[in-house]
Amino acid sequence: MMSDTPLTQYQLKGDIWSVDVLNPYTQTVFTIKISEPMIDGRKRPSCIWLDGQHPEILDGLCTLLSADMSSPDLSRIAIKLKALLELQSSMKGMIEYRLDNLSAYIAYVLLKRYELHFHMDDRINVMPYTNVVSFDSNKPSNDRDYSHVLEVG
Repeated sequence: MMSDTPLTQYQLKGDIWSVDVLNPYTQTVFTIKISEPMIDGRKRPSCIWLDGQHPEILDGLCTLLSADMSSPDLSRIAIKLKALLELQSSMKGMIEYRLDNLSAYIAYVLLKRYELHFHMDDRINVMPYTNVVSFDSNKPSNDRDYSHVLEVG
């Protein structure tokens, strides 16, 4: 019996974020699921898989993406996302990507999750960990300790 769940070696314990997608070509719905465990004190996407009726070739894409997502070096997954997403010129000066196929859409959703957790920017550049500042609201403001350092310049 086939299972839509990826190998457990790629899954770490943590939150699972999901979104339902309507396939415009077949009018079927499938779900994109992304495992986001806490790694080094912040959430990080570590595994992606699909549930529901979707083209089987996308399972292979998710397996390849998951293998790179599990690596501590984020530049590997950034290279794959850049290859899947094609930058489109925008009249508004904003960054837009062509999402005319399902693999590009999956890569776009994954990029947005990395952006949300401050691992990459919208141009798919890996952000250093020191750009995140963490505040502990339980401490008084004059006695605040920082768990991260903000680098400027």
